[in-house]
Parts: sequence; C-alpha cells; structure tokens
Amino acid sequence: MPGLYRYLFALCFCLLPCAGSAAPSVLQSGEHEGFTRLVASFAETVTWEAERTDSTLVLRLNGHIDGFDASTVFDKITRDRITNLSQTGDTLTLTLGCDCNVAAFAVGRQYVAIDVLSPGVETALPMVEEVSPAPTKDAATGESERPQPAGNDQEIRPQVDTALQRDALSDKELDLISEVQDRLATEIGVAATRGILQQDGNFSLPTLPQLQRETSRLDEHLENGPPLPEELPEAIRNIRISNSTDLPRSGRGMDDGTSITGLTCPKDDEVGIADWGGEGPFHSQVGIARARLFGEFDRLDREAAEDLAKIYIYHGFGAEAHQILMLEPGLAQQNPLLVGIAEILEDGRAANAEYFRSLLTCRTDIALWAILAKQSLDLPGALDPAPAILALNRLPAHLRKFLAPELSRRLLQHGDTEAAALALRSIERLPDPLDPAGRFAQAQVDLDAGNKDEAKAQLKEVIEDNTTQSPEALIALVDTQMRDNQPVSHETASLIEAYAQELRETALGPELRRAHVLALAKSGQFDQAFDAFQALGGEKDDTASASLRAQLLNETAETAEEVVFLEHLFRQTPAQLAGVPPATRMKIAERYFALGFDHAAREIIETLPDQPVNRDRQMLAARIALRLERPAQARSALLGLDSAEADLLRAEAQRMSGALDEARRLYLRAGREQDAVNTAWLADDWDALSAEEPSIFGPVAAVAAQNTAADPTGEGMLARTVEALEESGNARAVLSELLSAPDLQLSGSEATE
Repeated sequence: MPGLYRYLFALCFCLLPCAGSAAPSVLQSGEHEGFTRLVASFAETVTWEAERTDSTLVLRLNGHIDGFDASTVFDKITRDRITNLSQTGDTLTLTLGCDCNVAAFAVGRQYVAIDVLSPGVETALPMVEEVSPAPTKDAATGESERPQPAGNDQEIRPQVDTALQRDALSDKELDLISEVQDRLATEIGVAATRGILQQDGNFSLPTLPQLQRETSRLDEHLENGPPLPEELPEAIRNIRISNSTDLPRSGRGMDDGTSITGLTCPKDDEVGIADWGGEGPFHSQVGIARARLFGEFDRLDREAAEDLAKIYIYHGFGAEAHQILMLEPGLAQQNPLLVGIAEILEDGRAANAEYFRSLLTCRTDIALWAILAKQSLDLPGALDPAPAILALNRLPAHLRKFLAPELSRRLLQHGDTEAAALALRSIERLPDPLDPAGRFAQAQVDLDAGNKDEAKAQLKEVIEDNTTQSPEALIALVDTQMRDNQPVSHETASLIEAYAQELRETALGPELRRAHVLALAKSGQFDQAFDAFQALGGEKDDTASASLRAQLLNETAETAEEVVFLEHLFRQTPAQLAGVPPATRMKIAERYFALGFDHAAREIIETLPDQPVNRDRQMLAARIALRLERPAQARSALLGLDSAEADLLRAEAQRMSGALDEARRLYLRAGREQDAVNTAWLADDWDALSAEEPSIFGPVAAVAAQNTAADPTGEGMLARTVEALEESGNARAVLSELLSAPDLQLSGSEATE
C-alpha cells in the first residue's frame, strides 16, 4: 500500500503542470486598409478548421476546450466588417457585417489568422469558400456529408525552387568537383603570380556552401541547410584566366556579355524597367504589393520586397524603392543593381558608383545606368553612347523625360555633343513639350554647338519658368554673356543676388555667388561687386572663394577705372594676391606699371614663378628694373630672349650702366640708328662718327676728330697761320650748317614757350 500511495502521488505531481497550462485562446485583432484581421492562438496539438455559411464564419479548434479570450477584440477594430463574436468551448463564431470575402491561414504551428476583406479587395491568401448550411446525403453510406472546411493543411509554406529538388551528389561526383576545384585554384595561383590574372572591381568573395556527402535525407538538407549554387557567384564569374596563346580582342568588350574589364554584363531583363509596371493605377499596384511585404510576425518576404521596389522604380520613386531594399541588409546585398538605380533616381548618383563604372562599356541596357551613376564622366578616351541611348528609348515616357536631360549633360561634359543631342531627341518626339529640365539641357547643347542666340532664348525661358533649373540657367546665361564680353543687366544681377542668398548653403551656392559678383563687375559696379563678395562669404578660406577672388581681380585689372583699380587692389594682402593665378597677377603688374606704381608692380612680378619661361614676364621685369634705374637686374631679366624688342631694352640697360659702345651696337642691330648716334655722342671715341653718316652731327664729329700737328715748331709761322685760318673757316661753316639744320629749329609755339 505505501508503494501504491507513492505511485499515485507521483502521478498527480506529473499531471499538475498540464492542468495549470490549460488557458483560453487569446484573440488579437487589427484594423488595416481594406481588411480586418483576427488572430487566435492554440497549443501545438490542436488542429483547426474554418467554414463559412451565408454571413457567418465558424472557426473550430479541435482538441481545445477552454474557449476564447475576446475581451480586447473590439478595442482595436470597428464593427463594420465583424459585427459580433460568440463562442463555445472549441468554436468561435464571427458575424459578418458586409458581403466580404474571408481568408484563413496558419501562421506557424500555434496561430491561425482570419482576414475579413472589404468587397473588391484582392489577396493571394487562401479564401474560405461559402457553403450551404443544409447537409447533403452520401449516396453510398447514407450519412450526412459535410463540406470540407479550410484547415491546417492550408498552411502557407515557402515554395522551394524545383531546380534544387535534385538527387544528392554521389561520391564520384563530389570527388570530381573537388579535383576541379584544386586544379582551378592551382591555375589561378600560377596566373596571378605571372601577372596574367587580374581582378577588376571592388568585389568581396562570398562564403560558398560546403559540399557534403549524403549523410541524411536530401529534403532535410534542402530545408535546413544552404542550397548548392546553380552557377558561380558574380565575383567568381568576374575572374578570367588567360595565357600566352590568347589573342587580344578588339572592340569595346569581350563580347556582348562582358565589359572591357572582363566583368559579366547584366542582361537586359535584369534592368528591364519597362516591364516592371503592373496593371491598374499606381496606388492599387502598391497596395497589393505592400500587402505581401510582411508576415504576421514581421517576417519580410524578399520576393515581395523586390517586386514592390521595382514598382516604385518604374514610377520614378527612387527614395521609396531604396527604403524597401534597405529593410534587410541581405536584400540590398542581393540586389545591387536595384539599389543603385533607386539612388540614381533620388540623388542623381549611385553610392557604389565604381561598380557601375566598371560596366560602362557593356552593350546591354546597364550602360545607361553606368553613365548616370556618377555626376560626371571622368572616363579617358572615347565612349560608345549607343547602348545607353537605346536603353533610354526603351524606358517608359515619364522616366525618359526625367533621365534624358541628365544623360545629355553627362555626354556633353564628356565632349560628345552629337550623342547629347541624340539623348534629347528621344523626348523631343513625345507629344508633350519639353519641360524646363529638357529645355535647359537643349540650351547647353546649343551653346556647345555654337548656336548662342537660340541657347540664350531658351535659357531666358527656363529662368522665367521659376523652376529648380532656373538658378542653373541663370548661371549659364551670365557665363555666356561674360565670354562674349557683353554687359549684364541690373535686373539679371538682382535676380542672381536673390538666388545666391536663398541657396547659399546648397551645392549651387558657390556658383550663384560667383555669377552674382561677376555680373556686378561686368556691369561696371565694382564697388558693389566687392561688397557682395564679402557679404556672401567671399572672405572664407576655401577653394571657391579663392577662385572667385581671382576672377573678380582679373576683371578689375582689365576694365576698372584707374582710381577704382588702385582702391581695391591696394586692399588685397600679399597672401590673398599669392593665391591669384599667375596670368591674373601678370595683368595686375602691367596695370600698376602703366599707372606709374613701379614698386608695386615689382612686388607682384617677383611672386611669379620663373618656370615655365614666360617672355612677357621677363620683358615687364626688365622695364620695371630700368624704370627703377637697376640696369643689372634688367640685363638679368632678359637672359634667353632674342628679339629686337629685347635688344632695345638691353641697349638702354647698357647705356645706363656706361657701356656706350655696346649700347650703340645694340641700337644699330635693332634698327634704331638715331639712338645709336645719340649714344655715340656720349662716348669718348668720336671716331665712330664720320662725315659720310647722314646725320647732321657727322661733319661736327669730323671737325672735332681732327688732330693737331705733332711738332708745330717744324713749320714756319706763316704756314701755321694759314692752316689755323683754314681750320677755323671750316669749323665756322660746319657750325653754321649745324645751327641752320631743320631738325634743330624750334617751332613757333616752342620758341614762344
């Protein structure tokens, strides 16, 4: 007996947890757009079935006897679709308030969900078919036959790719694969060592699943382990092995399937955006796609997410598509093309631009997105634009209108005006007129082609439209007028000022500031230009401010009045002037020299680099040195120059330093005979001048060069007297001729003065 009591006590103790675990099924509810959801929980051993008769839905939990907890059901939902609930131990009855469709499906092993959908709302979930309440008799047995309700066998399971449902690999096949892998690894190592094998692009090699021999059922392996890949991953396919017998291929790429870098080009259907638009209005497509996006417990359906992202991309919603693709890190990694296209639509560029850049030479539709992935095409050499333009023409009209101007701008920056015009022609054929972005792109093409009048007219139209392209059009118009040396109106300058103030913190801010300041300077308002330069942040120590200062000082040196030039140039510090390009500093030095500020000109000229050799700099440096009476510096500045102009400066330097003979020779070589004569008169060797010279000073020089007798005592007094009288008469005649020479006569006004 004591043993029997102990057995009964142990049996009761074991049954206590089971008794304590019994609890009613908790009902959870939620109101959604177009449907109301009800979720019931139950134990793993319970099965369920649902049936609908007329306006009633009955949910039966077989094996559950503790009823349902519906205390909070109507706290979160209205009574529009579900008007009432009633229950017994294992049955829950829903009274429907509309002619609604009802879907019932299992979520995991312990939940069943019931969706009551408004009329017209579609879903891919299994529907509960409506049955007649009257039972029918089975002809064979005579028993009542009840319609088969929806039950646990309707649980939604993930579909397994039929391509993966294959027999397990045999040991022989696995050995063969292992041998191929070893040989491939050996050849890759040899090729890499010899420099034959190169990897293009920034790719990370994914971890490949391990090939395992058959140790369990294949079905369990496919369900719980990673499936074997049908083909090599992208990073592996992007490696090409060549040897010395390979012939170099011509053309843009290896073939239509690879780029010139050897990367596998995505096929057209991978970026076939024209096929991504579904039937029906946009909101209906998005609503249906979003309904499939998550399961009951926030489990993301990746296929549904990709479909929704493609719908957003088709309609031009890049930010929304990018948000969907970022819901799960693995989803973005599996779809780099979708992520990049979404970023291009939203930001005008792709974050992973280098990957797209490696596909620039592909012949498929990816060429379009490879060009658009970066703000500019910094690609050396020519680029075939045909694949990108063909891909553009295959896009739907609304995307074409948006992307054609961007493609045209990039091709124009690359120097292909004809291709840029072709890109715009794809939207010019549309029935609607070009939008401001298209007209602005067309104006840029016309400017590059030299059609300035048409371009200016289009730019003015874009400015008047007051759109997002208006500030850029205004900048282009000002730059065009400045290149043509045309003044800018006060109205245009005022409009630029307003845009510059409004957009000062944006990417266009520096360009608008530059256009505003230069427009004022070009219209002669230099004081206002320098004030605007400082007010708009021109004193900042950045590249944009330094560039704008240089352009403003260049315009001031070229066109400003003397007083205005001196006033603003004297305010510049040596450090600020040092940041100005050498060409502009040269203009400033020339202007200083012309105005007589020789020391200021010398300070500027000394900051210019000696290399590369600049003839104008050397000549100006020599003139400044001569003006400052520094002939040695002038001769040093002229080293290496061989021209008549340089010889004249050298002659002046030599005359200033006292080398009159050399100066006279240089004057004669330069064809300046009078200067040579004048220089000779300053020299001691008057013998250089002769009577044969056409100058009026020739006879005078000859008289002065006559020598007296070496021994005057050897001659008689009468002879010396006669000789002296002849010399005196000759001298008087020469001086008389000199005094009456026309070149020495003063004009009436000069004589009066």
